Amino acid sequence: MDNGSSGHKSRPLESSCDSLYTYNVQPRLLSCHFHYHLQWLSMPPANPTETNPRMKSFNTRFGGFPILHQDGLKWANSIRQRKGDSLLTAAPSHDLHINQTLSEEVVALGGVKCLPYGRRKPKEPYPMFLVIVRAENGEFWAIGGDLQEGLDMTEGPAEEIGKELLRKEGIPFMDFVTAFANSKEYYS
Repeated sequence: MDNGSSGHKSRPLESSCDSLYTYNVQPRLLSCHFHYHLQWLSMPPANPTETNPRMKSFNTRFGGFPILHQDGLKWANSIRQRKGDSLLTAAPSHDLHINQTLSEEVVALGGVKCLPYGRRKPKEPYPMFLVIVRAENGEFWAIGGDLQEGLDMTEGPAEEIGKELLRKEGIPFMDFVTAFANSKEYYS
C-alpha cells in the first residue's frame, strides 16, 4: 500500500452500479400494456452470440483512491461515533451503511462520493471502498475486457486535495485508480 505514489491502474468498477452489456443493433418498437403507449428501446439480439458480447460500454469514469474495508469501517465508525449513531461491524449486511456514511463524509469534504470496490465474494463484505474525487460522463468502451487506450485519468489538483484530506483523517489509501461504471447519476 502506498500513500502517494503515482502508480495507476484502470479497470471496470465492480460495484452495485447498474451495468449493461450493449450491442450494436437497431432499436425495436415495443408496445407496452396500453396500446397508445409506445417506446423505442435498444434491445439486445435474441441470440447475444450473434454479436460481440465481449464489447462493453460504460457511461461514467471515476478517479479515486481505494481504501481497505477495515479502514473504511474504522473511518465510518469514527464519523458515526461523533454523530452519536450506532457503530457498524464488518458484516456484509453493513456494507451499505458503511458506504453511505463514507459517501456523506466524502461529499462534505469536497469529493464526489464513495463506492464499494473490488469483487465481492459470497457472504463476505466488499474488499475495499473507492473514495472518488472526480467523476466524468462520456462513452467509454472495453473490448474483450481491455479498455480503450487513453481513458485513464491522471492525478491533478483535486487528487492532491483528496490525498491530503485522507491523510488528515488518518486513512491509509492505495494508488490513484480510474474505474468505469454505468451510473444513473450524471456529473458535470
